[in-house]
Order: sequence, then structure tokens, then C-alpha cells
Amino acid sequence: MEMPIFSFRLQSKPTFGNETDKLALLAFKKHLVDVPNGILSSWNDSLQFCEWEGVTCSRIFNEERVTILRLEGQSLGGSLPPIIGNLTFLNELVLSNNNLQGSIPSDIGLLQRMQHLNLTSNSIQGEILVEITNCSNLMIVDLTRNNLTGQIPFQVGDMSKLIVIRLGGNGLTGVIPFTLGNLSRLQRLSMASNQLEEGIRHDLSRLMSLTHLYLGVNSLSETLSNISGLELLDLGPNYLAGQVPDNLGVLKDLQWLNLQNNNLGRGMSGDLNFLNSLTNISSFRLLSFSVNNFGGVFPNCIVNLSTHMQELYFEDNKIFGSIPEEIGNLINLTTFDVAVGKIRFSFPKINKCYYLYE
Repeated sequence: MEMPIFSFRLQSKPTFGNETDKLALLAFKKHLVDVPNGILSSWNDSLQFCEWEGVTCSRIFNEERVTILRLEGQSLGGSLPPIIGNLTFLNELVLSNNNLQGSIPSDIGLLQRMQHLNLTSNSIQGEILVEITNCSNLMIVDLTRNNLTGQIPFQVGDMSKLIVIRLGGNGLTGVIPFTLGNLSRLQRLSMASNQLEEGIRHDLSRLMSLTHLYLGVNSLSETLSNISGLELLDLGPNYLAGQVPDNLGVLKDLQWLNLQNNNLGRGMSGDLNFLNSLTNISSFRLLSFSVNNFGGVFPNCIVNLSTHMQELYFEDNKIFGSIPEEIGNLINLTTFDVAVGKIRFSFPKINKCYYLYE
């Protein structure tokens, strides 16, 4: 009698979590200062670490690994420890709107799978370390409103997947790296409210995907760049001088242009010729060139700006003349500021214009 043959397949049982990740989270907790009964009170052995508040895990290689750590707006104090680099499967690290201090550890460069880094609105100090550029999969970097100093690493231009860079509201110095021109996917770039110097790099004109550019409140000078896809361009206050290019009309998607608090213009006729090209932009909503050195007659072409225009700011220049009655064609205008100057005011009715400053 032939005996039956039985075959058995032993299936590996997935582990519920990785000890390395758990130990890294516990070490991270020791560097943080939580409020009583705060978010970190769940970080204990009564729960598996993937169930701790702010922690998200995914199954990778038959193990649960930490892929997202979100602790934004929790009033957490303390600092970001080097052990964070042990969370090697982390895709997203969001610690914004807390009270973190100290510096960004160099070990953050070990997080090579990370796509989103947000440390906005803390009190983090020190420099933006070159090691952060090892995170080659980063798509969003937001370090806005901290106390960062030093220069922006030129190696940031090697981070080819970047879509958003926000570094505003710090104390960064030096120049805008020319290597930013390599970031072909970049859509939003903010470096406003720092201490950056020298000119606005022509290399930025290579950023064909860029739609929002914030460079105001720096010490920039020299020239403006033409970046054809821009929707928002903020260049004030700075130390920009000379004439505004008369080809800004090529920015067909522009909705918001701020040139205020610079030294643009010569106080002469012809300073405002650039406005003619802006009449070709159909989606324009805000235009400000207040507190500059523009001179000449109040331009009649202003009445041909987009009917979507909502806010116009001209105050504190050397413009003279009369405001044309046809300004009423701007049917969506709500704010019109012409303030001090030799302008004769005879305002026609502007349907929705609530604020007319004199």
C-alpha cells in the first residue's frame, strides 16, 4: 500500500514592528518636551509603536516600518536628535508649529527615502547642512520661520525631485545659488525675509515649471529674471534699482506682481513704460510698485489692465497728472492706493472699490 505523501509549506509570519524604529522613536521622545497629557503620552508599551499618535507605518519587506511622523502644532519643545536618522524608511517628517530649538542634525541626510520635510515655525538654529542634500527623493522642503543662518548649500541644485522650497523668515546670508536653475520640477520658491545679497540669478529663468517666486525683504540688487510660467512674483522690499524690463508681458500667467520698496525708476518720464506690456496679461489681480523712484505722467494704459485686477498700489513715487476716468473699466478693483504725489484726484465711480487712499 502506497503511503500518501504530504507536503508542508512553512509561511513566514510577519513581525508587527521593527525594533530599530521603536528604539529610535523612544530616543526621539527623550529629546522632546511635551505638554501634560500631550501627544507623546500615547508613546508607551500599552500600544504597539505603529499605533502611537503621529506615527504611521507601512509593511515593507514583511515588517511594519515607520514611514510618516507628523507631530505638527503640538507645542513640543526640545530638539531634533541625531537618532532620527535611524528611521530609514521615513517618507514624511512634519514637525511644524512647535517650539523646537537646537540645530538640524547631520544624520538627517540618512533619510534617503524622505519626500516631505516640514520644520516650519520653530526656533531651529544653525546652518542648512549640506548633508540634507543627500535626501535625493525630497520633493518638499519647508524650513520657513526659524532662526537658520549661513548660506544656502549650492548642492541643493542636485536635488532634482524638488517641487517646493520654502526658506523664508530666517537669517540666511550670501547669494541665491545658481544651481537652483537645475531644478526643472520646481514650482514654488520662497526665500523672502532673509539677508540674501547680490543679484537675482539669470539661472532662475531656466525654471520653466516655477509659478510662485518670493524674494522680498532681502538685500537683492541688479536685475529681474523672466520666468515665463510665473503666477506670483514678489520682489519687495529689496535694493533693486534701474528700469523695470518692458517685456514683463511675456509672463502670460502672472496674477500677482509686487515691486514695492525698492529703488526702481529714475524719477523721469518713461519709467512706467513697462506697464504697457502688462496690459497683455489677462489674469492680473494685484500690482504694487509703491515706494520707488518712478516718475512721469500717470499712465493712461493702466485702464487697459485686466478686468480681473483687484488691487493697485502706486503710492510714494514721483508720478504726476490725472487719473483717467476710464479707470472705472476695472470693474473688480477693490483697493486703489495712489497717495502722496502731484496727482489730481477726480475719481469716477469704481463699482467695488472700497479703499481710495489720498
